[in-house]
Amino acid sequence: MPRQKPLRRYGENAALAHQLAGTRQAFDEFATIVAHDLGAPLRSIAGFSQLLEEKCRLLLDEKTLRYIDVISENSRKLQARLAGLLQYSRLGTVPLMLKAVDCQTAARHCLEQLKDKIEEREALLRVGPLPQVTGDGDRLGLLLYALCDNALKFCARRPEVDIMARRSLKAWVFSVRDNGIGIAPKHHQVIFDVFRRLHPEEAYSGTGMGLALAHRIAALHGGMIWVESREGMGATFLFTIPDAAANTGTA
Repeated sequence: MPRQKPLRRYGENAALAHQLAGTRQAFDEFATIVAHDLGAPLRSIAGFSQLLEEKCRLLLDEKTLRYIDVISENSRKLQARLAGLLQYSRLGTVPLMLKAVDCQTAARHCLEQLKDKIEEREALLRVGPLPQVTGDGDRLGLLLYALCDNALKFCARRPEVDIMARRSLKAWVFSVRDNGIGIAPKHHQVIFDVFRRLHPEEAYSGTGMGLALAHRIAALHGGMIWVESREGMGATFLFTIPDAAANTGTA
């Protein structure tokens, strides 16, 4: 029989949790500084490469112009990644603003933000009855946006997306189901990592930050997030938000 690892004592668990929290805070602060400080020189590179192209277009050959295009395009991609990293790190440095959140309203606002993409893809999004929860409205809205944007993006046909919720013990379980390309089970955990991409950017654009943001927002609210999917069979992303009333014994 394999040797079992010794159980950690309560004090050891508390110390480990405190250490991890400190490490996470240090990472957030470092990432914020890096993303902010690199932003200015990167904007300068992008701006001057554009000026160079505009001023010298008639003097440069086609091959040199392609080089400038590559510089400009990669500068824009890096700017988007830094913006995503800054947004991710700020989730841990800015406290949650907890209040009553009408998730029905949050979902409608999310669809308004995605209006252009929905119309472009002729997508069908259905929103079932959603509850009121205690949470940070802006961040829960970002969570829903990230999952819906992901559903619209990774679909090779007309997207169909269902946003629903159900009560489970002392939490609400939200789901965002799509008819997209699906995700192989071996990737179900890694897709929530920062900058994780399963497909080349030429096939599906993006920074690889959407699901990482969703994962962190759920965790900050004391919830969980996971995916149920098979390759080519669509995907259902589920996340939990604790029911404040049930957990205080007033439900």
